[in-house]
Amino acid sequence: MQQITAQAFAAKFNSKREVYRFLSHEVGAYVAPFETMTVWHLRDLASNQRRIMKSTNIKIMQLPHFEGLTIDAMLVWAVNWR
Repeated sequence: MQQITAQAFAAKFNSKREVYRFLSHEVGAYVAPFETMTVWHLRDLASNQRRIMKSTNIKIMQLPHFEGLTIDAMLVWAVNWR
């Protein structure tokens, strides 16, 4: 890991799209779709003020809508999953 100054980072990455590409492709961070990310959120990720989750650690689940389904209930079920 290498630290650089804010000025050096700003000189290399001039736009939101460039910072998004850097975080998603070069760092391998999991980021939401480009349209939903703000430049301030991306800045916080790049400056390590927010925690970065690696995209290799993310599992996507597609669930149908169930009444009463909560995250707590899914976590109780997931404890027994391998």
